[in-house]
Amino acid sequence: MITVSTKHANDISRTAGAGVPTPGKIIVAFVLLLATLVFHGCDTAPLQPDISLVDFWRQAIPSEQHVPVVGIVFNADNEMFVAEYGKGIAQYEQTAPGLWEKLDFTTFDDSHFTELHHDSLTGYLYAGTYHGHVYRSTNNGTTWVDISPPDTSNTDLINHISGIVTSPLQELFIARSAEGIYYSSDYGETWYLTFGAPSINGITTLAYSLSNELYAGTMREGMYRGSSFQGSPYWTVTLDFFNQITIAKSDSGGAALFGTDNGELYSWGPDGFQYLWNDPGVKEAVVDIAIAPTGGMFLSLYKHGVYHMPAGGTTFGQANAALYDRWVRCLAIDRDGFVYAGTETEGIFKTVFPAQFYDDTSDTTDTGDDQ
Repeated sequence: MITVSTKHANDISRTAGAGVPTPGKIIVAFVLLLATLVFHGCDTAPLQPDISLVDFWRQAIPSEQHVPVVGIVFNADNEMFVAEYGKGIAQYEQTAPGLWEKLDFTTFDDSHFTELHHDSLTGYLYAGTYHGHVYRSTNNGTTWVDISPPDTSNTDLINHISGIVTSPLQELFIARSAEGIYYSSDYGETWYLTFGAPSINGITTLAYSLSNELYAGTMREGMYRGSSFQGSPYWTVTLDFFNQITIAKSDSGGAALFGTDNGELYSWGPDGFQYLWNDPGVKEAVVDIAIAPTGGMFLSLYKHGVYHMPAGGTTFGQANAALYDRWVRCLAIDRDGFVYAGTETEGIFKTVFPAQFYDDTSDTTDTGDDQ
């Protein structure tokens, strides 16, 4: 039985405003302003701050009980839903810039979440758990229904949900790590195990591309690609890999981006297979990937914070002020372009500026404290 708590407000702390400037401070500010105008020749164009001097992150929502934040999604009204491992799903609204109020919190029979997904076409929410359950909300998180397919794995392995994606054709796909990939055309009312899909290969992630292809990453069996699910599902092994594929996301060009357990990032799509990047000094797993509307990319590495590559860039730089050596479990971008990082024990961090601000420069200087 799913229980829904009564609505309650989250405590919001507000910092008192600064005091009234003294005459001395006013004179100093005027001198600095005059020097800036002289140096830049009275150029009226706005100055682009040096990204190497920018602190990327501020804590947006502290963790009340120091539990992992494993999923963050935003609905069309820019309300935020947060999956807290072992606790439940919280719903927030932003009451002022940088201030979030908790609207509701839902507990479940199985709250050990591994996936949280928002279907932008229908507005439906889907959540998957470590023990193989799938929950659906059709009313913006007010109520949730268990739509889990029956477990047919016949194995003692934990059969957790390792991927949830939806397609523009109103198709719903879920991956169970030890069983296979299920397909539904009626929002989870009925399920079909996709023919020829990877099964006991240890499915780790799913992505659905803009070219209407489904990608599945596995523990040691490489990447699978599927298409034509309405009527006759078809799968092919597209890439052989010995490393574990840890995460896959679709980009704006119809390709799938996927990361490995040793920190490598690859792309597979219309332009073929491409190696993109890794940090030679860090051989840790790629945990999550977020792509900004302007084309910039953010990714998190296991216990090494967040990296950023601007639109049109060819390499990543650390975006780690306040997050270096943190385990960032998930990344998300809201409707206004701000990037959010869900951490293992410290709640949620938010970028100081929208993602497009960081894409306005090709500077990928390390902004983290890596001491």
